[in-house]
Amino acid sequence: MLRKEFTLTLLTYLLSIISSLIIFSISLSAQDNIWTVYNFGNALPSDLATGITVSTNGKVYISTFPYNESGGLAVYDGIKWENINKKTENFKENAVPFITTDKLGNIYVSFTSNGSAKFDGLLWVTIDSIGLDSSTNLLMPIVFDNNNKMWAGMFKKGMPPKSNFIGYYDSLWHVIRFDTTNKANYINGMAFDANNNLWIGTNNGLFKNSNEGVLEKIDSSKGFYERYISSFAPDDKGNIWIGTSNGVYYYDGTTWTKYDTSNSELQENRIYSLLLDKKNNLWIGTEYSGLIKFDGKTFTKFYKQVWAYYDGHYIDNLALDSTGNIWMTVSSNYGVFVLHPDLVRVSDDGINDDFQIYPNPFSSLFNIEFENKIASVVNIDLYDILGNNIYTKSLGFLDSGKHTTTFDMNNKISTGSYLLVISAGNELISKKITKLE
Repeated sequence: MLRKEFTLTLLTYLLSIISSLIIFSISLSAQDNIWTVYNFGNALPSDLATGITVSTNGKVYISTFPYNESGGLAVYDGIKWENINKKTENFKENAVPFITTDKLGNIYVSFTSNGSAKFDGLLWVTIDSIGLDSSTNLLMPIVFDNNNKMWAGMFKKGMPPKSNFIGYYDSLWHVIRFDTTNKANYINGMAFDANNNLWIGTNNGLFKNSNEGVLEKIDSSKGFYERYISSFAPDDKGNIWIGTSNGVYYYDGTTWTKYDTSNSELQENRIYSLLLDKKNNLWIGTEYSGLIKFDGKTFTKFYKQVWAYYDGHYIDNLALDSTGNIWMTVSSNYGVFVLHPDLVRVSDDGINDDFQIYPNPFSSLFNIEFENKIASVVNIDLYDILGNNIYTKSLGFLDSGKHTTTFDMNNKISTGSYLLVISAGNELISKKITKLE
């Protein structure tokens, strides 16, 4: 079952990934022009970014977790970067699994072991813990209602940590427990809609809190059939988008509408994050298919080739800056990616998703059969994990339609599993292949 990993275990997951993966790619290089990448080498205190938020003054705040570097926060004002860490007064820890902004522009962070803190633009202040018992280890996620009242999911100490509680703060914390029947176990996301209803996504279903202290489970009796809920994107009219492990749902207050791979052009059902931009486009962070934009009619996929180095590279956080750029963190140690939609050339070029690889597994030769949507130049490159180009094959300018090309890997790569990645235009697709002895 799909499960969003708790941030504290993310580092262990990353270090356990096999580092010998090799990538095949059939690509057009134009897609890289629409991306900016920030990492430890050029901006961040750590490559392991855990969250992004944008303040009302336009500054971008990025929380990180210590990887091989220091961790803490990175702040970007559009010109220069600033790092905030435990050397800053009242900023108690460099392991920051969560960050958000309230409606007044104050920044809130949660630490793994030292509670939470608020930044008002001048000072960091520790968030009061009155009303919380000693077993509460972490407040995450933190959201704000239409009156700017703070609500939070509450993790209790233990391995793995559990979050069967939510609460709100009004000079002290008021704790609301999920009952034993509707136990949440892990709160993945929370959001308020325009009608001030609190929606809570867990790994054990969807919950709604219309009145403080009253939790309602939204299940099949109400037209909703999913168990794992990852994320929300409410609009300003009271409607809400909901990300699940089986596609995206839209709720208008009366009717549920589901979009998945079986009834729409959505490229993947495993959804981790959602975002509505100022034009009401829905941006969808997936596990394997990168970032997807839905304009109400068409699903368009955006993908960075480097993500394919890992079996799972889900986009777990999305944020919109003041100029319309989409910021995202990916479940890897690659830093932060920024998509510039204004630079995207809208077209239908690319390769259809239903390409074939045969035989698979293979011993020395295998074939790729794909369909070009429009005539274009296609190059085939083989890279190792360090980014070295060890094999190149140019197919030249290909007409639209179906094409087949053969790879001879005899004495070129060792036995094992690999990832074949095909990218064209603004989309990229992939399949695993296996080489036998």
